[in-house]
Amino acid sequence: VQKELSPLQVFQELSNEITRLTEAIYGVAPDIEFRGNLTCTLDYIPRHVQFMGQELLKNAVRATTERHKPRDGPGIGFAS
Repeated sequence: VQKELSPLQVFQELSNEITRLTEAIYGVAPDIEFRGNLTCTLDYIPRHVQFMGQELLKNAVRATTERHKPRDGPGIGFAS
């Protein structure tokens, strides 16, 4: 368990990876915007947060990209 884990930091790192992967596969990727309590911290297992975040972001980016190609579609917002 990591004390004061920042979900925002985890999600930002994941969003960079997923954006690069999506651009490599589809040629485009939606913008990802983070909203809400961006300063929150958790006492939680980092790998669990990474896994949950990866699945959420991956599914949201894929669905948005497939539905709104080309890039004039909406971005993705995550609120905490």
